[in-house]
Amino acid sequence: MSKSIRLFENYSNTEKLKYSKYKNTFIKKCFRKECNNKYKSMLMIGPRLANPKKAGGMLVYFENILQDLQELGVDYKVVDTNTQIYKNNIHMFFIVIFNFFKNFRKYDHINLQATANHLIIFGTIFVFFGKLFDKEVSVKKTAGRFNRKYERLDLIRKKLVQYVLKNADLVFFETKYLVEYFKHFNEKTYWHPNIRRNPNCEYKPKEYKKRFAFISLVAVSKGIDELLEASNILDDSYTIDIYGKTLEEKYTKEYFEKYRANYLGPLSPQEVQDKIKEYDVIVLPSHEEGYPGIFIEAFSFGIPVLTTTLQPIMEIVTHQENGILVEPKNADSLHKGFLIFNTENYKQMSKKAYDSFELFDSLKQTQNMVDKINLL
Repeated sequence: MSKSIRLFENYSNTEKLKYSKYKNTFIKKCFRKECNNKYKSMLMIGPRLANPKKAGGMLVYFENILQDLQELGVDYKVVDTNTQIYKNNIHMFFIVIFNFFKNFRKYDHINLQATANHLIIFGTIFVFFGKLFDKEVSVKKTAGRFNRKYERLDLIRKKLVQYVLKNADLVFFETKYLVEYFKHFNEKTYWHPNIRRNPNCEYKPKEYKKRFAFISLVAVSKGIDELLEASNILDDSYTIDIYGKTLEEKYTKEYFEKYRANYLGPLSPQEVQDKIKEYDVIVLPSHEEGYPGIFIEAFSFGIPVLTTTLQPIMEIVTHQENGILVEPKNADSLHKGFLIFNTENYKQMSKKAYDSFELFDSLKQTQNMVDKINLL
């Protein structure tokens, strides 16, 4: 019990009766904050997972945060920005704005999980009204490569981004590079990576059997063409299975039949972890990427990755430690990457991968974010 409450309880009975209404309100408020919930209440604005078959990385990430907040005992309410549940973007905009104004004064802190467009549109509105009504606002820009998009913005939208970053109480970015790139706008800019729930899987070394899996959107930008080309160079001892929703029309059943890789369709979020454990290596030869959630899930089971030398990826994958790095858009380089794995180095890379997961443990990173918010 706080010192303030103890002093109040020492008042005479007469004084307590005079101020009974105040006393009850005061004690309930203090008790809720200091005993039941040591954290500030939060209005969380981000996309909920509506359809498991359309589960993108940001949706899984946000669901992880909400589950963490529940475990930490944080009082929160969600304003859903997932366009899948609305008629269109305009409908989503007005419903989100309505729910924001309906609820934001009831909570201590406003947290926006933002795409680039949501950072500009919603971020500007929420930060402005947060300052107007003395409400704390934090912004997390999800995914990587935002520096490129920012540099291509017109002057007005660039100024809106600057307004949000400068005036938010806290700013979070997924990659360390983006933290350094944007930190001059706001000293309270921090790293908050892509995260996954800890499956609490005990590390057990396993035998390398040349089993590789691609688990992502099946698209040109994910390096699927290089993967298919490399699959035809490898011998029959390699297994390459592809899981994911196809984004381009050319990726038909007949198209995949020309290659040695096996296309096995999309997975639901609930199926991903069990499927990962069936393989030795996760392969994702992307052309552009942030921190792939599939890598973090793979690390949690001690499974290394085969991927490309993109700046965000090189923040989390070290060549020949927790994975193999190859040139993007280069099937020959990817083919050579497959050949680097062997029974000797696989055990070492597997253990390094398992150790790498700690930085992306959902509960730990959410705790760090909430602690920073609580210190405002």
